[in-house]
Amino acid sequence: MNFVKHIFGTVHTRYLIRAYVISAALLAYALWYFSSQAGLVGYQKAVMFGYAILSAVLFPFSKLVWDELKGLITNDTTVTITPLNEVGLMVSLMRFVGKIVVNVLLWFFGIAIAPLGILYLWLRNRNIT
Repeated sequence: MNFVKHIFGTVHTRYLIRAYVISAALLAYALWYFSSQAGLVGYQKAVMFGYAILSAVLFPFSKLVWDELKGLITNDTTVTITPLNEVGLMVSLMRFVGKIVVNVLLWFFGIAIAPLGILYLWLRNRNIT
């Protein structure tokens, strides 16, 4: 239990809240989608629900991996100037859709990616008590 408290304590509360809001929205959609599938048997729905809930819990840590990699590549210095015309609106729309796609992929593959984020947090803050 101390490990879990330590891992959650190393992430900013605002970051966790924002990530869990996104995760809750994706979880609500997934639960609605899986419950509306008539071809799924009871145990298959239970497995899908379990997977969705586990993905929702682990999502902030998979998002952390993405954000750290993005920060490493861009050196945390990205400046974007978008003109206020049709092209600028299209670029902004494409960025928004891109963010949605990335978040859905991070949520869906969170079970595989999140352990890397948890390991990163543990290694980065292991000397801090």
